[in-house]
Amino acid sequence: MSGYTPELMEQIKKVEATRAERVAIARKGEHFPALTMEDRQKRLERYHPDYKAEGRRPLVVGPNKGSVLPEELASVIESRSRLATARLALSKPDYETDVLVIGGGGAGTAAALTAADKGR
Repeated sequence: MSGYTPELMEQIKKVEATRAERVAIARKGEHFPALTMEDRQKRLERYHPDYKAEGRRPLVVGPNKGSVLPEELASVIESRSRLATARLALSKPDYETDVLVIGGGGAGTAAALTAADKGR
């Protein structure tokens, strides 16, 4: 017994049936075309079990302008810096450091945790 529902097993069989074709395409260096933002939205609405359209809005600035995100995330991305930039003198650094991690994604978090474990 696999532990999967019969419906999920049917979906797995469909994916497995096309695996050889997809691997052959990838080996030739070809790629499936990227989905448009509209196509992504349609798939989210149709297939994602937790998707809720309310509470989402498009970004109005930045390289991902137009991407629809949860309201809370969009607000953080679009927010103004909390630094008092008028008092910030970049010619006189306040700190010296052995390790500087910029970014809090997976790689940045892993780097920060590793540095902390090493006492840096």
